[in-house]
Formats: sequence, C-alpha cells, structure tokens
Amino acid sequence: MRAAALETLFSLHSSVLHMGLTDVSFGVFINKNNDAALCFKIEKGVAVICGDPMCEPKFFDRTLQEFRHRYRHIARHVAFLGVSESFASYAKKMSWVTVQFGVERIINPLSNPLLAGNEGKRIYIRSMQLLHPENVGLKLDIYDPSHSRDPPLEAAMAHAYESWRTARQDSQKVRTFLTIFSISSTPSCMMYLYIRGSDGALHGFAGLRKLGVERGYHLDPCIETPWASKGTSDLLIIAAMALLKYLGVSYLSLGYKPSNNIGEITGMPRLMIWATRSLYHHLFQTLFIDGKMKFQNCFRPDDNQKSSLCLVFPTKNLGPHQVAAIAQLTHLDIGHTLAKHFTGFKRPLPVEMPTKKVARGWKEILRI
Repeated sequence: MRAAALETLFSLHSSVLHMGLTDVSFGVFINKNNDAALCFKIEKGVAVICGDPMCEPKFFDRTLQEFRHRYRHIARHVAFLGVSESFASYAKKMSWVTVQFGVERIINPLSNPLLAGNEGKRIYIRSMQLLHPENVGLKLDIYDPSHSRDPPLEAAMAHAYESWRTARQDSQKVRTFLTIFSISSTPSCMMYLYIRGSDGALHGFAGLRKLGVERGYHLDPCIETPWASKGTSDLLIIAAMALLKYLGVSYLSLGYKPSNNIGEITGMPRLMIWATRSLYHHLFQTLFIDGKMKFQNCFRPDDNQKSSLCLVFPTKNLGPHQVAAIAQLTHLDIGHTLAKHFTGFKRPLPVEMPTKKVARGWKEILRI
C-alpha cells in the first residue's frame, strides 16, 4: 500500500528538485495517511528537504509537523532546497526565511526553433550525421525499465556514469552537485536514451525522469564515454527533444541554474541580507557554470517557461548549521572555496554596507 501511495504521489507532485529520488542515499518520508511525501537527506543534524512537499498545499502543516516529530532525535532543524514560488509564498506567510537563488531552465520541444529547423542547423545536422551508416554509424535506442529490465545495459550505464563522475571529481574546477545518480532507483519513473557504436560499446546515455507537477520530464544525467564520438551528448539531447515532441510533451527541464545575484530575500534582518548577498557573490565567482550554460543555450531553452527556485529555512533566526547543511548536501566547501577565491587579490563587496540599525542587526545576528 505504501509503495502504491508513493507512486501516486510521485506521478502527481514530483518536480525537478525531487532529483534525490534517483539517489539511494536520500530518504523518502511518507505520512501516516499516505497522502504526502518528502524527499530529504540529513546533514549535520539538519533535515534538508529537496523540493516542495509532494502533497496538496492544505496538507503542508500536518505533513511537516509529522516529519519533525518522527526525526526529532536526529534532526533538530529543517531546511528546504529548491522549492517553487508556490511553496515560497506559503513560507512567507509563515514568516520563514526565503532566498531566491536560481531558475529552472526548460525546453519546449513543441515550439523549439532548433527542432523546427529555424536555428541551430549546424548542431542538428552534425548530430544526424553520427547516425548515418556511411559516416559514424552510431545506433540510438530507448530503454524503459518499467516494462522490462536489462541488467547488462544497466551495468554498462552505471560504469559509464562512474567513469564520468570520477573525471569530474579529478578536475580542479569548483563544481556543485546535489545527487549521485543510481540506475536502479525509481525505475518506474525513468526511461533512457542510449547510444552504441558499431562494435556494440556504449557511447553515452541520457535519463528522462517523469515529472508530475508539469507533466514533463527532467533530463539528467546526460553523459558520453571517453571514447564516444564528438557530439554524442548533443545527439542525446536532440533525440530527447524529438521524442517528447513526438509524444506531445511541452516540458523538458535541464535542471536549475544559480542566478548571478541572489533575488528576493525575506525573513532576515537587513544586515544579514547584506552579508548573505556578499557571501553569495564571492561564492558565485568560483563556480564553473558558464560552460554548462553555453552548452545548454545551444538547444534554445524557453525563457518564457523558466521558473524561480528558492531556499527556505523554517525559522526566524537562521543559524550557521542550516547553511552548512546546504553546503554539505551540494558538495560545496565554503571555507576552501572562499580561501581560493581571495588568494592573491581583493574584490570589493558587491552590496553597499547598511549604515542604519547596525547595532541592532549585530545583536540579532549574535543573538545577544
């Protein structure tokens, strides 16, 4: 009964930030009435909930109270990572801390100019040439584990993913990530596009996770092997777009993009807002995201469909432990990153220092 209830909740309420469902290290909480679920992970004594509660808004209060009670011995605090504007509005009514930090990037396959042949002709033609038997001769196929399982294929995809992830970890560039993908997790919510060479070797694959809120899909991961032909990732994304266009789906999420600057902040004293904006500004300078954004831009995301994402802290006195838990979950070493950023040069603070009510602000920050 619990499994069936979870499947129903996933199909109705899952969104892009519920990507923790594909990571076996994340937990899934379901309430006693089987009408609400949370995707979460406990870091440093803080339960970090990813995405909105998977339930009707009228169940928010009851679900969060039950969750806090069940995990009260191992998680003294709660934080939300990547909630929608809808849940952020609920948090504001509760006078909680909210921080708008990014946007979700979305492709509309039904109106995409690349698929229509109006833009990006070079990347489209190059991708199609990879499939031509007289050129590279790659083979593209679909794998749906909800219908039948293919253990050898899953093992090959898992090996390719681990090789790709190891290569990223060896890089000197600062990267943040939320989940470590598991092929065996939530097979009922996933389907895959994969590419093999003429010798049968796997060249790359892309996962498409079904989303409930927008009736679309989230493209993650999308990787190519070290021996793959150039443009394999391009081909996988174009194939995903074409498949969803064929199915009449207008929503393909590429995940979220951190904003250059923090958006609206509520529930904090003025001095804390200044400190938060300054810290974020310096952290953002160290993140390697320009390359990823330029790559995604090749496929013409629809700016009209993008939506804001927020951090929410259910408190009126935000503490460092909650911030540390978010950093831990996203694999961001704040101290090391800032030390590396400031080595050898100085940068001006991006936001003017507030001059009014500073004394009162310090008292609130230090809680004295």
